[in-house]
Amino acid sequence: MVALRDIYAPEVVSRAMEEALVYEAFSSEYIANLVEQRARFTPEASALHLTRRGDLLDVRLAPPDLSMYHAHPQPGAHDSAEGPHHG
Repeated sequence: MVALRDIYAPEVVSRAMEEALVYEAFSSEYIANLVEQRARFTPEASALHLTRRGDLLDVRLAPPDLSMYHAHPQPGAHDSAEGPHHG
């Protein structure tokens, strides 16, 4: 635990120790894992974008391409010179 305070800021280690206390996890490996996870990933805050309902009315979408759903007759599948075959 003392080595963690030498590597990381004391506030960071204290916060991890307080969280570990809540879960009754007193292992130094657990606390080191918490500190290292927080050091690796800190998402940067970005601007919050809120849309207004009126803006959603101005959305224009291209018409869908439904051509793939049109049936294409298979040549020779049901066409024969003898006519329909009834078994």
